[in-house]
Amino acid sequence: MLQKGLMLEFKKDPKRVLLAVAQKRDGKKNWMVSDQNGAMTSIKPQQITFIVPGVENFDHTEISDFVQRAQSNLDPMFLEFAWIELLEKNKSVRVVKLAEFILTDDFW
Repeated sequence: MLQKGLMLEFKKDPKRVLLAVAQKRDGKKNWMVSDQNGAMTSIKPQQITFIVPGVENFDHTEISDFVQRAQSNLDPMFLEFAWIELLEKNKSVRVVKLAEFILTDDFW
C-alpha cells in the first residue's frame, strides 16, 4: 500500500525511470510524487516499478545521497556470495531480506 514518505521507482516515460518520494494522493488512485530532481509529478499506480523496502518517511532531497550510498555498495561479489549461500541452504528470499543478508556482519 502506497503512503506518504515511501521511496519508489516509477516510469516517467518509456525510456526513463526515476526515483521519487510519495507526497499525497491525487484523486482516487493517482499519487503526487517528488522525483529526484525535485519536480512534483502525478503518477498512476501502473507507472510504479518498485517500492524501496524499508524506507519510510523519506524526503526527496535525500534521494541523491541514497543513490550514492547504494552505488558505493554495488559489488557483484556480494551478490554472488549471497546467491551461493542461499542456493546451498535451498532458501528463497525477498529483496529486503537479501539486502539485510548481504549487509550484515553475519554474512561475512
